[in-house]
Amino acid sequence: MNYAWQLPYREALVELHAERLAQKIKTAESAIQQRILQIRRDDRSNEEELQALYDALNGLRVLAKAECKTLELTPPPSSSELAS
Repeated sequence: MNYAWQLPYREALVELHAERLAQKIKTAESAIQQRILQIRRDDRSNEEELQALYDALNGLRVLAKAECKTLELTPPPSSSELAS
């Protein structure tokens, strides 16, 4: 199954130009974070996609650490953040 957040994620993974990589990582991270929030708000039981989202965030963190020394990604929103 294809999800909307996967396109920016794939674009970040294949970006070869360092000057564009950081922005593509941020764009992908934002799309992933938004989808995590949507799933949690809607209280959907979509464990397969949720695991894929967390795996993708981890992949972006590895990529950012290896290729963009100054880029810091934000952690996924916690359940307590969603309640406020």
